[in-house]
Amino acid sequence: MKEINIPFKEQFQKAILEGQKICTTRTKIYGKIGDRFRVFNAEFEIIAVCPSIALWVGNYLYKEEGFENPGNFHILWGKIHPRLRPDTVVFVHFFKRIDNT
Repeated sequence: MKEINIPFKEQFQKAILEGQKICTTRTKIYGKIGDRFRVFNAEFEIIAVCPSIALWVGNYLYKEEGFENPGNFHILWGKIHPRLRPDTVVFVHFFKRIDNT
């Protein structure tokens, strides 16, 4: 286990702290199972890291990503990663809060 840094946009603070956002999709691996990170004054632990396809994540894991629908996920993903294709391999980091849940 080690302490890692995973940055999050402020718009996700409520969803993360309330346990609605339980994963984050990244273009690289940020940590492994058991690694911990702090965000929004709370502590979390990585419980799984899974390779996937960006389009699949947006279509099927949008709720776990903290979105109400796939379209909203795809809009933000496109703004953050305008050059990535929908078939790009990405890494989904699942996490759980460990400080006071």
